[in-house]
Order: sequence, then C-alpha cells, then structure tokens
Amino acid sequence: MSKPNSMLFKIVLGLFLFLVSFSSFAQAIFKGTVADNETGKGIPYITVYLANTTFGTSTDESGKFSLYLPEGNYEEILHSIEKQPGPKKKGVRLAKKK
Repeated sequence: MSKPNSMLFKIVLGLFLFLVSFSSFAQAIFKGTVADNETGKGIPYITVYLANTTFGTSTDESGKFSLYLPEGNYEEILHSIEKQPGPKKKGVRLAKKK
C-alpha cells in the first residue's frame, strides 16, 4: 500500500472506530416476547415499534424481539394484522443495568 493510501486508510479506520464507540454509548436494550394470552405461546411476526420514533422491529418465529435504544421513556406499540385489529399501546422506561 502506498504512503498516501495507508494514511487515508488509518484516518478512515480511526473515524469508523470513533463513530462505532460513540453510537453504542448510553444505549439500553429493550427485549421481550410477544405471547398469546390464552396459550402463552410466542406470536411470530408482530410489529413492535415505539411511538413518535423511528425505532421498530418484528418478532421472530418464537415471538421474541430486541431493540437497542437510547435511554428514556417510550410508548411501545404492538401491531398485528392477523391477531387483532388496531395497535396495542404500553408505556416503558429504558435504563442501562447497573
């Protein structure tokens, strides 16, 4: 690798590592399982999102989900076209474990 390319690589790598470490700072994990009230069995492919944010995901085949989020107060919304019409809302507080 030539000298200018080597220097550019080091700068880009350093910037990347800085941004990755910064983005993982002050985040909490929000995870859970969406289960049927009657059977207790996990419900797959339910949309889980947080009101007034861009954070969201879907449950996996066993009804489990996880999101990495900044600490704070959120309103969780679960939505399924098949199970019940309309979203279900629930308030949650996220904080890092000590």
